[in-house]
Amino acid sequence: MYTVLRQHWFWPGVLLLLALEWWAIRSGPVDRWLELAVLVDLMLLLPLAYYACYHPKGRLGGLRLAAWSMLGFWLAFLLIPAAERDLLRALTPAGVVGELLFIVLEVGLFVVELTLLLGLYRLLFRQPDEQAARQTLQQYDLPPGLAKLLWLEVRLWKGLLRRVRQLATWLRPR
Repeated sequence: MYTVLRQHWFWPGVLLLLALEWWAIRSGPVDRWLELAVLVDLMLLLPLAYYACYHPKGRLGGLRLAAWSMLGFWLAFLLIPAAERDLLRALTPAGVVGELLFIVLEVGLFVVELTLLLGLYRLLFRQPDEQAARQTLQQYDLPPGLAKLLWLEVRLWKGLLRRVRQLATWLRPR
């Protein structure tokens, strides 16, 4: 347990940061300085903590950091009450249009991540055993727990697909 927390300290840190932000916002009126502090924490500190914990590389790493920054902006928008969003209103130039822009960017990043994940599943489906899959997943610098979960899911889908094929051959008219 200790080694898992030592390798993946980002997630408990995110939960602690969000709890502190929520407490600071709910404890009193939100002035511009507190709003700025929340934005800096969620848009800069969150991606930098992700980078410090996981060291993402290449274009994909840059996309992940941008996604964390946009997610931080969206979380700040959710945490800060609507009546006290002075700085956030200034950052979203056209109000609804600015929010839609962030939603479109988030959906675009989600589609990119989903495409990469499906490509990874396709690659794992071609692997004959867990050892070969583990060697393949080490190239992508995934945490070991996530790699094991991915392989277990691929095994589940392979087994279901094999059962469906067996059922289809059994039900085929002769």
